Amino acid sequence: MEKEENLSHEGNCFIYDDAVVCEDARVRDDAIVKNRVMLLGKVIVKNEAVIENDALLNDRVIVQDKGLVSDKARISGCARIICKATVKGNVLVTDKACIQGNAVVMDDTVIRGYARISGNLTIGGCAVIYAHF
Repeated sequence: MEKEENLSHEGNCFIYDDAVVCEDARVRDDAIVKNRVMLLGKVIVKNEAVIENDALLNDRVIVQDKGLVSDKARISGCARIICKATVKGNVLVTDKACIQGNAVVMDDTVIRGYARISGNLTIGGCAVIYAHF
């Protein structure tokens, strides 16, 4: 933790096991960040979200509402991982992409642009999904 503001004093949020939270990144509202994770920029992790196992988040990413990011996933830009979504494995989610609603993204997948992944589905196997307006 770089500064006191990185970790909220309210609720049961934790940063541990060699996790790094610095710059203006914030962990709050019962979120957990652990196991060699790095949060940079203005990342916000809140509402029971979990970031673990070598994940890297930077820029203006938000992970909330029981979202899970793990296993070397990289999340950047203004991406959102929300509403029980899971991102794991060597995945890149960037730009203004949003993963939500129990969706699982894994296995060398790239989600970018304005892509919206939602619902009870799993995407993996080197998929590349890009959407623009």
